[in-house]
Amino acid sequence: METQHDNVRIACARPGHWSAAEWHELEHVLDAGERAAAQSFRFDADRGAYITAHAMLRCLVAQESALAMEDIELRHDAKGRPCIARLPQLHVSLSRSADAVACAVSRTAVGIDIEVVDGKPVDAGLLGAFVVTHEPVTARQFFFQWTVLEAFWKACGTGLADGNPRVACTSRTADRFDVHLENSTGACAGRGAVVHAYPDCMLAVVLRAPADPEFVVRRTEFRSAAHLHQFARAHGAHERFFAA
Repeated sequence: METQHDNVRIACARPGHWSAAEWHELEHVLDAGERAAAQSFRFDADRGAYITAHAMLRCLVAQESALAMEDIELRHDAKGRPCIARLPQLHVSLSRSADAVACAVSRTAVGIDIEVVDGKPVDAGLLGAFVVTHEPVTARQFFFQWTVLEAFWKACGTGLADGNPRVACTSRTADRFDVHLENSTGACAGRGAVVHAYPDCMLAVVLRAPADPEFVVRRTEFRSAAHLHQFARAHGAHERFFAA
């Protein structure tokens, strides 16, 4: 009998490569509150990233639920974690900046983070306050550890906070890792994967333990608003399976 692994759907995009007309085309799938939030951004790039990320998330949820994107209600729980109204079995996560956005949907508690590796000097001291590190910290290690940190605490539902214990990553393969809490009994706290998004980005996804260490990542890159709509209608025809 074939083993059934946990699944995570991931989508990513570079909204800065899209036109303002494409952002406007996606706004109609957002609710009134989200449209108001989008309009409150001072800079167009931030507005476009917000619209793109929220539309992408609805597209992935539509794949899992068979609901139309316009009928999906995105809410936030008491801790500020995004959730889908009337679909408590689905866990969702968002990450966005003006340069890159990503989202994830799973039936296991999930967190995702994407960071643009911009070549600026890294702050090992800042990282060391949240992550158990070993000097020296290279730029690639910094962004790997930071995306894992953000993704893990999103999966836990708390977000990054000063009171959280430090985390440590243990590599399982080149692209897979486990997350442990400092001074814990040694039990695994999360299972994660590094997923290729773009050459200048680091993307990590983490499932909260207990979780399948061999979880399957289904990744899609949206290249335009039209591609997003096409994907939503095709029910998976455009998704690309990625063995992270």
